[in-house]
Amino acid sequence: MAATLEKPASIKPPEKPGSPGTTFGDQQDQKSAVPKKKRNLKLILILGAFGFFVFTFIFVSFFKGRPAIPIATVRPQLLLPTPTMVPRPSITPLPLGEPSVYASDPQILQLEGALKNFERQLESVDFREQEIDPPVLFMSVNFKVK
Repeated sequence: MAATLEKPASIKPPEKPGSPGTTFGDQQDQKSAVPKKKRNLKLILILGAFGFFVFTFIFVSFFKGRPAIPIATVRPQLLLPTPTMVPRPSITPLPLGEPSVYASDPQILQLEGALKNFERQLESVDFREQEIDPPVLFMSVNFKVK
């Protein structure tokens, strides 16, 4: 039996998109496979955000003009008791009695007089020192433009 030798089939490398052997439809499918998912995700996000804003707008416009319902009319058990005034004892001033024994003591009166005289001297003395004042600065500065 004689074996016949056949010519091996040539192996072609896969064609790249955009090469002359591919058709237009193949290029479109290969390019849009990944971005189509991203496009769908973007579309869902945009529509979701738009729907959220529309819902919020309708919700706010619906409840904007209505007056608030007091909680006591909805649930009376949640009504808190109102505070009442509790009578408190009033402070009565003590009757003025005789002053202390030390109020008329001559040494205490002399000490009070000396203290008042010292306070008057302190009020009349000027404790400001002119030598340590900061200098007066000339603040009128103008720049000449040539």
